[in-house]
Amino acid sequence: MSFAIHHIDLDIAIRRHAAIESIRGKYAPSADVVDDTDGVSIAVKGWRSNLRASNTEPVIRLNIESDVDMQVMRARTEERLTHLRAHAE
Repeated sequence: MSFAIHHIDLDIAIRRHAAIESIRGKYAPSADVVDDTDGVSIAVKGWRSNLRASNTEPVIRLNIESDVDMQVMRARTEERLTHLRAHAE
């Protein structure tokens, strides 16, 4: 099995905690697993994502992984980026 992975650092003007809560509120209800250990990690069959604030830089980090295919990963990545940009300050 292979994984497709996207790691993106977002330096858009956004309240990092509010962004994490917004993503959690939108995607957690339909998730198989939600973990709030480091930001918010959301897992659904075939893919997972993590959104967290950097401890050393003024950015928010989005990681998406898929064991399904690259198209799924790209679609999930774009969904989250669109959502985050819509909530930028």
